[in-house]
Amino acid sequence: MRRRRAARHSAGAGGFTLVEVMVALVVTSLLVAVLMGALFYMYRVQESLQDELITREKVLRTRAWFEDVLSACLPIKADSGLTNVPFSGSTSEIRCETTQSLRPMLGNAPVPVHLSLVRGDRRTRLAYDEYRPGSEAAEGTRFTLAEWEEAEVEFRFADHDGKESERWPKEDGRQEETLPALVMLRIRQKDTPEQVWIVGLRNDPWFEPPRKMPFGLGIK
Repeated sequence: MRRRRAARHSAGAGGFTLVEVMVALVVTSLLVAVLMGALFYMYRVQESLQDELITREKVLRTRAWFEDVLSACLPIKADSGLTNVPFSGSTSEIRCETTQSLRPMLGNAPVPVHLSLVRGDRRTRLAYDEYRPGSEAAEGTRFTLAEWEEAEVEFRFADHDGKESERWPKEDGRQEETLPALVMLRIRQKDTPEQVWIVGLRNDPWFEPPRKMPFGLGIK
């Protein structure tokens, strides 16, 4: 009797049955599958967010360059004899002399620049050129600021009365307004809201700058 009881005890304490082992393997496989799925989803979300951040940063940088160049255009008249590139614009290009060149050579020295909308095969790109005293574009200064696919892109100009026009200077505009109050880049794409890049020009000769007293005291 003692031998039989010892044999039964040793057989029961020898390990797991086959069914228990199979159940443990199935549960472990399910946990690993759930964990791998969660990790894969997390990596996909992280990659998507990274791509979105890169795209967003590129757009913000392009808009900042666009605003820097145009906001610093000089209000020089064509008949002043001071420049060969007074501010002029149409729906497809803008020419001006700016103190905020994207590739400055002599600090903030004025540089004639040319922004143009180049339309190709289903794409429109915003091109940037710099000019030197001659009529040729400076070598190495031509590059693309932005590019859109299947989009209608155009420049628009607004005077100090808020009236938009397709050209600058306007034929019926004030002679004193050498610069527009606003420059707008309108971007229309299918199934997306219209985008408008708006730049206010700082060098504005139409309005007198506010007078300031020394030591931060203003005149009201």
